[in-house]
Amino acid sequence: MSNHQDNALRPITFPDIIGLTDTKRRIKVSIDAAKARNESLGHVLIDGSKGLGKTTLALCMANEIGTDLLTANAATIKSPRDLLQVLRDIEPRDVLFIDEIHSLPRPVEEFLYTAMEDYRVDIPTGQRTKNVVSVDINPFTLIGATTHVGKVSPPLRDRFRFRETLDPYTDDEIAKIVTINAKKLGCTVGNDAAMAIAIRSRNTPRIAVNNLYWCRDFSQLHGSKNLTLPYVEAAMEDQGIDEMGLTRNDRRYLQVLHDVYGGGAVGKVVLSHSLGIAAETLESDIEPFLLSKGLILRVPSGRQLNTEGFKLCRVLNV
Repeated sequence: MSNHQDNALRPITFPDIIGLTDTKRRIKVSIDAAKARNESLGHVLIDGSKGLGKTTLALCMANEIGTDLLTANAATIKSPRDLLQVLRDIEPRDVLFIDEIHSLPRPVEEFLYTAMEDYRVDIPTGQRTKNVVSVDINPFTLIGATTHVGKVSPPLRDRFRFRETLDPYTDDEIAKIVTINAKKLGCTVGNDAAMAIAIRSRNTPRIAVNNLYWCRDFSQLHGSKNLTLPYVEAAMEDQGIDEMGLTRNDRRYLQVLHDVYGGGAVGKVVLSHSLGIAAETLESDIEPFLLSKGLILRVPSGRQLNTEGFKLCRVLNV
């Protein structure tokens, strides 16, 4: 558990965030109203795919409120004791951000209920007794982030006053993010080159920034600080990312589904063994993009290519 450490490219205020227009507007209304009442903002649950900016949004919310942001990942919180001290020390209206909150153990969830609702924590007085001592804590805002909102238990989910879902960004929004961050990195990028990076970035800011870093390094190695379209295309080809944004693993997935299983349907565990890629990785990193492109379907019996997927496999000669 530590204070949030910002990096050079991360937005730190709402105006810095590209996109998320409706989300920012709704949150700003709630923050302004809470500040006018001198109250803490109600707890917020943010769901969305990896890399869409959940942590960034939490940071900007804390800055908008004018308080500190404390961060934790649910995977590191094993028992209520792991949260006890931070909750006791939290300052009024501070923001506590818990990433992947759906992974919290049930005892930790139950420990959070009174903290969220009544601003108090119940501390057991001994290992062999059910007696507890209730300790008041300062009003705070819990921001929970999740990539699997369906895995957040109903009792925990219902304790969040606000819920926001982050949708994938448009290519135009991603291209704007690329252009702004290129300037921060001390290089220039043409409009066509920025769009070329954008369409290869799976509508995800984090991936776009990673691709930008790679294109900058690639261009620099070839003696240029200018990210022109030829440099970007060559850099992306070197990474195995094609003009649709498909990676090597995406194409392997399609190839196995097409060649080995005749287009499916096949279960994700079987497909995972065939590819040598963890089933969770398939589900979280590969399949969402293929689904968004209309190349595969999830059906009760597993995964299968749809018409567009078959067409692409013929074009790719896989």
